[in-house]
Amino acid sequence: MFLLYSTVACPLSLLLEEPITGLLSLYVAFILALFYAFFVAFPYVFASVYGFSIASQGLTFLGLGVGCLAGFILFSIHDRSIYKPRVTRWGAGRRAEARQKRNSQVTPSKHNTTPTSIKRKSWPSTSDLFTPSEQNIQLAVAAATYLNAIPANVGKTIIPERVIILLNFHPSYGDLCETLEGLGLKFDRVALAKVLTDALARAGKAAAFSCSKSLLKIATSLERPHTSSDVEAQKSSSSPNPLYMTFSAPVTPVAPPPPSMPPPEWRLSIALPGAVLLPVSLFVFAWTARAGVHWMVPVFAEGLFSMGMLLIVCAVTLYIMDVYKPLHGAHAVASTASLSYVLATALSLFIVPMYERLGTRWAMTLLGVINVPFSIIPLVFIKFGPGLRERTKRKNKP
Repeated sequence: MFLLYSTVACPLSLLLEEPITGLLSLYVAFILALFYAFFVAFPYVFASVYGFSIASQGLTFLGLGVGCLAGFILFSIHDRSIYKPRVTRWGAGRRAEARQKRNSQVTPSKHNTTPTSIKRKSWPSTSDLFTPSEQNIQLAVAAATYLNAIPANVGKTIIPERVIILLNFHPSYGDLCETLEGLGLKFDRVALAKVLTDALARAGKAAAFSCSKSLLKIATSLERPHTSSDVEAQKSSSSPNPLYMTFSAPVTPVAPPPPSMPPPEWRLSIALPGAVLLPVSLFVFAWTARAGVHWMVPVFAEGLFSMGMLLIVCAVTLYIMDVYKPLHGAHAVASTASLSYVLATALSLFIVPMYERLGTRWAMTLLGVINVPFSIIPLVFIKFGPGLRERTKRKNKP
C-alpha cells in the first residue's frame, strides 16, 4: 500500500494540486514529448525534403547530440562561475549578519549589563542595575516573604532587593533556585513555584525572567494528574488557575532566522536562455527545411532545440528538488516524467500525419507557436515563485 501511495498517489496529487509542480511538469513534459516525437518526424522531413537515405537520416540526429553536449557545457559553466559564487556570497552575507546580531546582543549597554550566568560570589548593588519592573518587584516580595517564613531559614533573612537583583539577570527557574540554595536558604521548589505563579496572577502580566516553561513544569510535576476536561475548564474559565498560565518573557519579538538555503528561484536563471532558444529553433527549422536551403541549417536548428531543452530540464529539476526537498522532490520529478511519457506517446502517434497534412513549414510553425506561451513560465516563477511557495506552505500546514 505504501509503495502504491509513493509511486502513484503522491506524484499524482502533486501534479494536480500544486501549481508549481503542475505548470513546470506540463512545460517539461511538452518539451520532452517534442524531443521524443522528433525521432519520428526528422527522418520523414529529411527524406521527403532532401531525399536522404536511411543512413543519412540517422546522421541528422547528430545535431541533437551536439546540442545536448553544448547545453551540458553551458549549464556546467553557469553553475560553477555564476550560481555557486552567488550562493557563496549569499552564505557569507548571512554569516556576517548573524555575527553582527550576536555581537549586538552580547555587547552590554550602559543601562543593562546581563551576565551569562547568575552564579557569582559577589553581586552588584541595585544602583548598578536598571530600574526593576513591577513584575520583578512583586515576585521578589512574594519570594522573600515565603523564604523568610520557613523555620529552617531563621537567621538567613533575605531582603526583596536581593531577589530583585537576581531577577534582573533574567535567570531560568532552575538557576534562580540553585542560587538561592547556594545562599544557604532551605525551601521546596514546587512550593516556591506556586508562590511565584500566584504573584504573576496577581500582577496580570508575564514574568520578566525566562522561567516560563520550566517553572510551569516544576510547579505541576508533583500535582495530581489532571484530566483533559479539567484543563479545558481552566482554559475557558474567566479566572484561570496560575498553574495553567502560559508565561512569556517580555522581550522584543525576534525576527525569524534567515533561511539556510538560497532562494530556489536562482536555479531558473539558466532556464531563461533555454526558453528563448526553443521557439526560435522551431521557427528556424520550420522556415529553412526546404529544398532551397542547405540541410545543415535545419540540423543546426535541431542543436539549438536540444541545447535549450537540456538547460530547461536541468534547471527545472533542480528547482523542484530545492522547493520540495528530497522526498517530495522525487515525487514531483516522477510526476513530470510520467506526464512526459504520456504526452510523448500521444504526440508520436499523430506528428507524422500532421507533417503530411500541414507540411513541414506549418507543422513546425504550429509547434513553435504553442511553445511561445510556455517560454514565459521560468520568468513567471522567478518573479512570483516565493509567493507561490509561501502559499503552498500555508496550505500544507496541518
